[in-house]
Amino acid sequence: MNSEGAILLGKNLCCDGYDRDRKAAALTHMHQDHMAGFEHLLGHCEQILMTHATRDLVIALKGQHLRFRRNLIGLDCEKPAPVEDDKVTFYPNGHILGACQVLLEDVEGCRLLYSGDFDLSTRPPKADLLVLDATYGDPEYVFPNDRSELEKRLIDIVKSELGRKRSVVILTHRGKMQYLMHLAREQICSEDLTFLASSIDLRLADVYEKYDHTIGKRVAANSTEGRAAISNQTPFLAFFPIGSALKDVEGVSYTRIKVSAYGARQPIVRFSDSYYLFAVSDHADFNGILEYVKECDPKVVIVDAKRSGGNATAFAQEIEKRYPTISACGMP
Repeated sequence: MNSEGAILLGKNLCCDGYDRDRKAAALTHMHQDHMAGFEHLLGHCEQILMTHATRDLVIALKGQHLRFRRNLIGLDCEKPAPVEDDKVTFYPNGHILGACQVLLEDVEGCRLLYSGDFDLSTRPPKADLLVLDATYGDPEYVFPNDRSELEKRLIDIVKSELGRKRSVVILTHRGKMQYLMHLAREQICSEDLTFLASSIDLRLADVYEKYDHTIGKRVAANSTEGRAAISNQTPFLAFFPIGSALKDVEGVSYTRIKVSAYGARQPIVRFSDSYYLFAVSDHADFNGILEYVKECDPKVVIVDAKRSGGNATAFAQEIEKRYPTISACGMP
């Protein structure tokens, strides 16, 4: 990793960040903490590689002018692409739409893997060296509930609140938000139900629909139609990023549901009749990360400290304790 937080694979590639000495970059997904230095990459790199879905999401997030950038290159997963004398292959990782693992094979046949953010369903390719995300690399983060069961209970509460003519606001991270829009549309089965969100999140929803995530009727919360939906007493379902001020829904009674596992110690917390927390995660938990390492079977693991919540060194020690044939360290 360089001082800017970019992951450096081999001699030619930087991942999820900018490095002035490298003309090729890979972007694992569109979350902001993995897009540091993106504007520098645009002006500096000959190749900025990502999956096709991530490319579409980045364009929706950053602007349609990026459609014309020749160095913004979409790749199919599991199809190698040349980077100088190396080969780069993307593998899906289940985190959000378009997210991927990055495998670099150098001219000597050494296989270097960067996991990116990944969920419990992710299967890694074999590698000699693994640069590992360990967002939940703390033994306190063991998710006892099946994600699909938590999602079912979440939708049940949304249905119940809407059934008693009460609106619902879901607060979560982008990517997970658009997935929950799709899940709600599929399971609530009401084409008339209006989804409200910001203009940016609606553009991201358009990309999710392009990749077969049906979302249906949706409007910008601050548009004329959105304000009408809020004020006419008809229940709505709104989606906003965690930390939003929620000014668009001021003066309306609603139930708030935060969807995030970060900092959560229970799968579901009911703070009040109108405020819930659901610890639904699109990251692997402590045991899931260890299982990922086992399947990858590397000789060396470097735990990404920048995005691992300060657990990198402790988690590296846990890897060496569990798997004595692996040498592990926390990246400084």
